[in-house]
Amino acid sequence: MNTTTAPFDGTRSAKDVFTDFLNTIDDAVQNSGTTFPGWDRKRTAGYSTESCAIKSKEDGHRYAVVGEGGPVSDPKAAVESMKAHWQALGYTVEGAVPWPGPAGAIDLSATTPAGVRIVFGASTNGSTINVKSDCTRDPLARETTTETVPLGGTGGGGPMSTTGAPNLSTGTRPAKDVFTDFLNTIDDAVQHSGTTFPRWNRQHVAGYNAPACGVKAREDGNQYYTNIEGGPVSDPKAAVESMKAHWEALGYTIEGAVPWPGENQRIDLSATSPLGTRVVFSPSKGKSGINVKSDCTLDPLAKETTTDTIPLDGNRHP
Repeated sequence: MNTTTAPFDGTRSAKDVFTDFLNTIDDAVQNSGTTFPGWDRKRTAGYSTESCAIKSKEDGHRYAVVGEGGPVSDPKAAVESMKAHWQALGYTVEGAVPWPGPAGAIDLSATTPAGVRIVFGASTNGSTINVKSDCTRDPLARETTTETVPLGGTGGGGPMSTTGAPNLSTGTRPAKDVFTDFLNTIDDAVQHSGTTFPRWNRQHVAGYNAPACGVKAREDGNQYYTNIEGGPVSDPKAAVESMKAHWEALGYTIEGAVPWPGENQRIDLSATSPLGTRVVFSPSKGKSGINVKSDCTLDPLAKETTTDTIPLDGNRHP
């Protein structure tokens, strides 16, 4: 892998950023102790890019992927093994956050010397890899195929399944209840974030994601998922402390706070609500984020993603 320290100033070429991104995924898959069937370096398309900030809001782009793999028999041992491997490669290991529940899930976070951020989630129900590249101003980074971002003939990485993290529920809750709790969690986090989330609107009736998740078998249920972007906060640490106190008052299980490197001082605060909804609040001086995943349900209605097909007590607002 490329372990050259990156300048983190947006000057690196899209080709180099993309290559480091793919290498990081590939290395994590190979050292995960399980399989990631959706990962295929021979694929040439299907990548995701998102805007990111270097000196001003959304002045660059980066690559991102979330993928699901198989279970591991001993999540703690898998995390310790990956941690030792990453440290040997010169990664900055930021911390390991355990999830509550019988699956023994643990999220291990790190940043590579080339600026790629990665979270390895190990669990007896299923494992995950979440990877985001360094940010670059190279306009070519808007492209998402290895034909438009040539990688010197090395082949490309493919999109992994985006089914999300392993779920800890029994799957017996109705889709209506799961969906309502999911929406309430988003709304509450937005209201207490200390900034604005212009794209969040409870009046919207459609457009939600309901990826597959595992309860008793892989992908036998569905869960709701969203990731929304908001404005900056002047003091990310204070925003995290405020949200943490609020969540604790609501009975959330606080899983940990992980700081990111860089001048935006981003911090990821993770928690699970008493009803099984997992939320990550990420305040930053650049832009903030809220990532929410509901608990997993076996209710077939959960495949629907609008409030027309999942009526919420007659309320036409999700």
